[in-house]
Amino acid sequence: MWPVDRSKIVEKSVRLPPNPGSEGLKSPIGIDSDDDGVRDDIQLLIAKLEPTDKDKRSAWRQMAIALQYAIEFSDSRYGAGSQMEAFSNAYDCVSALYTEDHKQFYKHMDLLESMLTNTYKRARAYVKANAAVSGGTFSSEDDFRTCAFEVSSAKVPKK
Repeated sequence: MWPVDRSKIVEKSVRLPPNPGSEGLKSPIGIDSDDDGVRDDIQLLIAKLEPTDKDKRSAWRQMAIALQYAIEFSDSRYGAGSQMEAFSNAYDCVSALYTEDHKQFYKHMDLLESMLTNTYKRARAYVKANAAVSGGTFSSEDDFRTCAFEVSSAKVPKK
């Protein structure tokens, strides 16, 4: 199951960490100075992409943690498989929050993936993690139930 503490998905504070600059590029896992589970540069990107929507920020944090885990544990088939399940859930969660604007969702996803893989070692680890689960199948549908946090009731469609 998911190896990350789900309590780290929802931001605890609106205070943002400093930009790690070139120091953040030195290792594949980067810098997480506030120990919230999200690399500092990624946390800053998410805040820039969604400055006013806490649910969307939380969903992007869920996505970032899943993808960071793939990079960090790309040598492990178990890690890659667990990551794909976490990624699938995060993808469905984020997508559910963008039902009115999937173009924006894809634009944000491209930016997140490009920043997560912004060094040679990170890109190689990401490719390796994807190769480890190649051939696997994962279902996907916009679904708030896959969010690892409580989505604002105003966003959940009434049945």
